[in-house]
Amino acid sequence: HLCCSDETLGCRRGKTLQKVVAEETPKTLHVAFRAAEARDYAAFVQLWPELTADDPVPLPEQFAVHIAPGTIIAEEKQSGALLGYVSTAIWGSLLKIDYLVVTPAARGKSVSVALVEQALWRAHRGGGVSDVQLTVMPHNARAIYLYEKLGLARDYPVLMMRVDASVIERLPRSPALTVAHGSAVDAARVDASLALPEGTVAAGIAYGFSVVSLARPEGIVGTAVFDPLYDRLSHFAVTTPSVVRTQLEAVMAERLEVGAAGPLDFMVEGFAEVQDALLAAGATVTLRLDAMTGRLDVAIKRARDLLGEIAG
Repeated sequence: HLCCSDETLGCRRGKTLQKVVAEETPKTLHVAFRAAEARDYAAFVQLWPELTADDPVPLPEQFAVHIAPGTIIAEEKQSGALLGYVSTAIWGSLLKIDYLVVTPAARGKSVSVALVEQALWRAHRGGGVSDVQLTVMPHNARAIYLYEKLGLARDYPVLMMRVDASVIERLPRSPALTVAHGSAVDAARVDASLALPEGTVAAGIAYGFSVVSLARPEGIVGTAVFDPLYDRLSHFAVTTPSVVRTQLEAVMAERLEVGAAGPLDFMVEGFAEVQDALLAAGATVTLRLDAMTGRLDVAIKRARDLLGEIAG
């Protein structure tokens, strides 16, 4: 998800990037970009408070495996001082911008725009990505203005919700559901049935995440993609509120198998009936966001045009 103050934003996961060293934005910025590595965890944590969200800091192993491969770091070219970073995830045909943050000293100097352009271009070079998405706080007019300049438009409201075992127990139970795990999940069928970007579930499997799907005789009705050691789902989608309890129970069972417990956070994207059912059961809303979506090729062109205007 995206949590921003001025030029910051946030959501998660990545795809291995070709390492790029000392690529510059317009010369007056003196900025170099490089792909993050596991050793950059301290730099990642250093700017985490700038995201201004009620999020636990990812653990070092989570950063190394799931975040660093999709992160680009901006540094001052001569001194090597940290200026910011952008973390992305490629889910099939969709690029998600998970975290974008710059240091207070770098704000207003186009570093955030340049970071986004770097991330967009790398997704384009990898092939197969057609769209870009991020989430933003509804009151963050400055960030929304920037993303609209890049061709993104508000799509639907998103609630980050938190549940524990007591909340799940208060949800209605749906009979006659078949639960599939891991390799037993028909990834392409799940994507198509739940209107997910093509390749979403397959990407989750490739990243080494756990995947759970729910089915009734008439078809797929839910899925979750997640790291069982982490307290947040990467993807959560259902067709009806009546299957939410079974979906969450399946996730919690996998987490218990690896010794993980405690509350679980996940995004409910644009489905008011599911949001209402969870709220009625006692779920907590930790963040209210808006999803913004656009075409990748349009965003690249507009980012470069904007950087050109700034340099000029």
